Amino acid sequence: MKKFYGKPSNCNSGIIGRVTTKPLSPSYRSDSVFITDDLNRNVNGYTAVLTADDYQDFIPKRLGNIPIFHSVEGIEEFNDGDIEAFD
Repeated sequence: MKKFYGKPSNCNSGIIGRVTTKPLSPSYRSDSVFITDDLNRNVNGYTAVLTADDYQDFIPKRLGNIPIFHSVEGIEEFNDGDIEAFD
């Protein structure tokens, strides 16, 4: 099992989800973890969001309580459809 390191925000428990790098329609988001470098896009409904960018000092408030993992190292190694656990 590979280990990836990042900084969690709004994450109080472990998360399991299917990785996607492509935006999904809202009805398909509930079990998906979205990888993006743009937290300004609509990420509502995803199980969590991963980004390589460092948002330590500023997670946009409009994201509400969506779990965000930022500053993720090795993010390019995730593939669409991978099932991953995050904690």
